[in-house]
Amino acid sequence: MLRHPAAPPRYPVLYDPGTLTLATVAQVASIAGAGISAIGALSNSRANADAATYNSEIAARNSASVMEQAQQEAILQSRDAQRQIGAEQAAFGAGGAVSNDGSALSVLANSASNAEYSRQQILYRARIQAAGYADEAALDTARAGAAASQGPISAASTLIGGVARAFTMRAGPGSADNLGAPSGYSAGNFT
Repeated sequence: MLRHPAAPPRYPVLYDPGTLTLATVAQVASIAGAGISAIGALSNSRANADAATYNSEIAARNSASVMEQAQQEAILQSRDAQRQIGAEQAAFGAGGAVSNDGSALSVLANSASNAEYSRQQILYRARIQAAGYADEAALDTARAGAAASQGPISAASTLIGGVARAFTMRAGPGSADNLGAPSGYSAGNFT
């Protein structure tokens, strides 16, 4: 059924070019600003996640590097200890003592024990330091996950808040009516 041009519309008009007002422009600006802020929130969360992932990778590399360095240091310490024990055996031999008997044997055994203790200390300190780096890597990995999941939530919140502000501008504070309809019509006027 056709309606007369002067008759009120049957459905609310959500956009009428003739009613473009400063309030409408403010609504559009509010929604656009919310969109830009949402994009910024996503970008920021990606940057935070990328930084945390990078830090995690560095900490994991540091952990491996500490252990490799400790292995090399332990090898060098063992070689030095073997040289020292060899020098002690030579000194005992030059002095006429037998290196596999009595106090000479005790001194050599003590030297070997001290050398092994030093080697174990090197490896222990490295394991402690590597564990710290591994914990740091795990924490940074968790931070990356949290930052990545926070971005969409923050973006959605920003968008919803911007749209809500835009419609509050149009309808007026506390009003559920007139969600974009021209003056004189309410959201419930469907006749």
